[in-house]
Amino acid sequence: MGSTFDTIGAARGRRPGERTSYRVVTLDRTTNTIEILHHRFTCGVWTMHFVPNGERTKVDCAVDLTAKRRYLPILPVLRAARGSLLQDLNRLKNLFETYDAATGTIDGREDNGGSDYSSGP
Repeated sequence: MGSTFDTIGAARGRRPGERTSYRVVTLDRTTNTIEILHHRFTCGVWTMHFVPNGERTKVDCAVDLTAKRRYLPILPVLRAARGSLLQDLNRLKNLFETYDAATGTIDGREDNGGSDYSSGP
């Protein structure tokens, strides 16, 4: 626990993508909790629960954010962008569903860390 990692959003014109940092709070077989460390939020937590269901696993995902007062005007933008978040989650779901751990392939292609895989629109 306590490990950190960063993601970098898409670049906008000449502006580089925005960096967001995360800290692992819990990581076990049933729950992953990641703290979102971003200058726009006073608090941000991303939680995933894994529930075995026969040979499959159901993944419940929740993101709870509290914006700093000066960023409250962007909340409608974040709400409007939830479709993009759902698309990203569906891509992740598709990757999970097509990954073959025995061969290390996704749809028959060698897994190189997943950086160039895209499933769905």
